[in-house]
Amino acid sequence: QEDLTLQEIADRLKVSIGVVHKTLSIYKQYGEYADPSKKRTGWPPILDNDNECYLKSLLESNPSIYLDEIKQKL
Repeated sequence: QEDLTLQEIADRLKVSIGVVHKTLSIYKQYGEYADPSKKRTGWPPILDNDNECYLKSLLESNPSIYLDEIKQKL
């Protein structure tokens, strides 16, 4: 494990020091990288977790599959 400064982390990830500091603070407080008390914004997910896992495995097993072939498998 490397001991990196906030600036070094920010440079490697190409984000601001503020983003690094906020992310680390949330992780220290909650043990997660996203604040669980904040409600998710935006559109709800179209796929549930099972469908997402199925599509990922389908694409991993056949990376050159066409969209119409994916539709047939659904």
